Amino acid sequence: MVNYRISYIRFVTLAQKRLAKHQLDTHHKRHHFCRKHKLEIHHILPKNLGGKNDFKNLVLLSHEDHIYAHFLLNLALFQD
Repeated sequence: MVNYRISYIRFVTLAQKRLAKHQLDTHHKRHHFCRKHKLEIHHILPKNLGGKNDFKNLVLLSHEDHIYAHFLLNLALFQD
């Protein structure tokens, strides 16, 4: 049986590592980078489940990866 919680955490962790290579100095450059690459901000722990807006709880994802992250998160939440 697939453990979707582990799959979700691995997926988000890999996304964080992938984008760590692209960290930029200023907010303006980050904003430009996000628009150019069409990245979206994803809350690792959703706000409705107590997640905060801190850097540790946010990850930048492509639109497709963002949809997949929510798919995995829903599977993880309703796995039991």
